[in-house]
Amino acid sequence: MSTLSLPPTSTVDRKFHIYSRMKESDFDDTKSTIRHHLTEGREQEFAIMGPPDFNQQVMRHSIDDGRDWGFSILRCTYKSQSEWDLFLSKIRDDLDGYFAFPADSDLRAKLRCPIVEDQTKLDNATWREASVVFNDMLMDDLQKAKPDAKWTEDKISWAIHGIPRQQFFIYADQASVDSVIKCGESGVAKRGRRKYFFTLVRNADYSFLDGEDAADLEDTLNSEFRLESRQNFKVWMFPAVYAAILEDAWYDCIPGDDGISTV
Repeated sequence: MSTLSLPPTSTVDRKFHIYSRMKESDFDDTKSTIRHHLTEGREQEFAIMGPPDFNQQVMRHSIDDGRDWGFSILRCTYKSQSEWDLFLSKIRDDLDGYFAFPADSDLRAKLRCPIVEDQTKLDNATWREASVVFNDMLMDDLQKAKPDAKWTEDKISWAIHGIPRQQFFIYADQASVDSVIKCGESGVAKRGRRKYFFTLVRNADYSFLDGEDAADLEDTLNSEFRLESRQNFKVWMFPAVYAAILEDAWYDCIPGDDGISTV
């Protein structure tokens, strides 16, 4: 499995990035939230969370693999390898510009976005079908981390709480790929409607949608279910969305009339 990561800060040429005129202090809140989560904040969570019969600390250290951060990216379009490579490179370039300061070296080094590619299971997969694949991967990780555990829904919730890469994944379908690769490089172009976005799906059991009541569920652009299950964000909001999830602010994201949310 390949991974989207960033090279050392010294390789960044800031003049080519949308953030080139920003100052380091402009990003302190988001970066501080992520940094706190990766260090002292995580230890505090271990001390207070989890059922009394559940070894929360050992299990969570195992599945979080060195306290890296980032979202898994599930490739759900195989139309063009060159388009896919360009999509990933544009996301990487945006993150490269955001974490361009020398003080960002720790966050750059710990950014890991696993790229999940399985054409048999994921080619043209819906977000729900992708969520099944993601959940199967999660269960494999949990079983390896604690094979003797009886994985109830409650224990799974405790296990992934506070770990955004387990709670959410990027659903990379053709629509989101097109929105990124067909967008101009200017800030004006990237701020355009329905352009330059990625789709983030909340990890949950959506099997209830197969029931008889599914037809009555409102799943329109800005419906409550849509906002709870998945949202679109501009690529440059990747770090801010990650920080918002750490602060349990997923439901505070505000959708625009074009279906792209802000934090």
